[in-house]
Amino acid sequence: MRSNRVDADRADAARLRAARVDAARVVGVVLAAGAGARMGRPKALVHRADGRSWLDLSVTALLDGGCAEVVVVLGAADREARALVPARPTVRSVVAVDWARGPSASLRAGLAAARATGGVDAVLVSLVDLPGLPAGAVRRVLADAAGSADAAGPGDTDRPGDAAGPGAAAGSAAIRASLRRASYDGRPGHPVLVGRDHWEALTAALAAPAAEGDRGAGPWLRAAGVEPVECGDLWDGADRDHPGPDLRGAPRPSGPAVAGARATT
Repeated sequence: MRSNRVDADRADAARLRAARVDAARVVGVVLAAGAGARMGRPKALVHRADGRSWLDLSVTALLDGGCAEVVVVLGAADREARALVPARPTVRSVVAVDWARGPSASLRAGLAAARATGGVDAVLVSLVDLPGLPAGAVRRVLADAAGSADAAGPGDTDRPGDAAGPGAAAGSAAIRASLRRASYDGRPGHPVLVGRDHWEALTAALAAPAAEGDRGAGPWLRAAGVEPVECGDLWDGADRDHPGPDLRGAPRPSGPAVAGARATT
């Protein structure tokens, strides 16, 4: 089974190189703002038993998978969480000041940060409570999107920075138009690739009042026809909501005080 996964990962990496995704600029976004009531502490503060933080695992998966840089969206206990954000030149953090309103506020903050960065073609969104996310799943979602560049034709060559030629322009155009998400045995999961062409519509949907509570981007993605990218052969896609023996430190008390409390991990 492991050899099959390695072979699949190598094939995805080869497709990523062949499709010239490096001509596009994809920014990873890690949503890590929640209070983590069921975990007993903000998930941005969680470490594995070996001492490695979930933030580091999340950022590393996106960078190793092909993102040019990563934005980490913080909220609860942001001062303590910021100290855990990997100190790399391609990684930065922003704070969603209204994070307590729900995941939509965090995603809006991530999109705003990407929009303020010039030359970004797409964002690849993941969650901090996916410490098992393999870089291979990231590569597959990106490779699947960039692969459509071959069918897109020369594309728009007027975009600044497309000096690499028509192939590079086509790759960037395909990424900007993409809307794809990983799925695991048919179950929608992360990461989710949202091309720049969709940002305005998604931002508007996230800002609209929710009739049944904040469900993030899920309803909009389904309505917009997001394309699934099956990654069940690489990982099970499971998130982590509860503490366990593989995590370091005792859980903190949950409740309203979590947002204002300071971490001791």
